[in-house]
Amino acid sequence: MSDINLHDDILVDIVRRVGRENFLFLGPIMESGRRGLTAVRNEVVLYETNLLHFIANGDQVREGAPYRGLFVRCLESGNEIAYLLESLRVAYNEGNVFKAINLVRRAYMRSLLTVFILGMLLICAGSFTIGDQILRALHWWEDVHQFNLLGAMVYGMIEKLDPPRRSTFTAIFRCDQTACGCEGEWFGSCMRCCVQYNAMELMSLS
Repeated sequence: MSDINLHDDILVDIVRRVGRENFLFLGPIMESGRRGLTAVRNEVVLYETNLLHFIANGDQVREGAPYRGLFVRCLESGNEIAYLLESLRVAYNEGNVFKAINLVRRAYMRSLLTVFILGMLLICAGSFTIGDQILRALHWWEDVHQFNLLGAMVYGMIEKLDPPRRSTFTAIFRCDQTACGCEGEWFGSCMRCCVQYNAMELMSLS
């Protein structure tokens, strides 16, 4: 990398574009030498680096995992995916739900996923009313199918973290006391009980 006659700003911009495609593409640049490593560690690069790989490979962000170091640098730069994945890891692997809520709050409203995770963590932590209000920011709030798809995605992300299941939320979770009228096979067919159903599913992983 040191043999390339490029201004530092130009090099960082090139590396930023590479990282936006996939963080895995940054590996050869990091291994090319000090200048490449410095460019990858630039906060602008880390902030925009595409970490979607970790959505399906959450085990790779756990303590001691090979990519943990780069992931933490992305987290420190304010990377959205890093915030939401770390919030789930902290909530489910460390059992610190309130620290997790503070983490995901930093990325709140940057995507539907962060809104969903923040709302659900608040509900699981016993703040149903606040969590419910946050979830209403989702533009397809009344679409039960889409809501459940997002819930299934987050459930899968948490499973990949392989949480120890210490019943973190059991003592603080409170169900919505407002009756919606849905019973039996109809439970989960309206948004009120759909939210409650997804919260209980996520709580079962804690």
